[in-house]
Amino acid sequence: GPESTRHTIILFTCVEDLGGDSLQEYVRNSDNRNLRDVIRRCGNRFCGFNNKAAGAERERQVSELMAMVQRTVFQNDGRYYVNRLYLEPNLRDEH
Repeated sequence: GPESTRHTIILFTCVEDLGGDSLQEYVRNSDNRNLRDVIRRCGNRFCGFNNKAAGAERERQVSELMAMVQRTVFQNDGRYYVNRLYLEPNLRDEH
């Protein structure tokens, strides 16, 4: 629901397959309106991982994601998201 999107970061993998375009360019120029909409609903929080990255590049990717996580936690005053289905085992068994 709407509350969950305040805590969501969209993570793309295989950004090495974008053919030289940045992930930001890919999203901005995408014809996929649903993709752009879900990213917008999640506060434009998205980042990408090059699955073939190693060394410093891999560390940079992880650092970027962790910084985004920290900003998201700060923006939500340290609160985390959990839904009722997760908290109530009886409700999970019914589904």
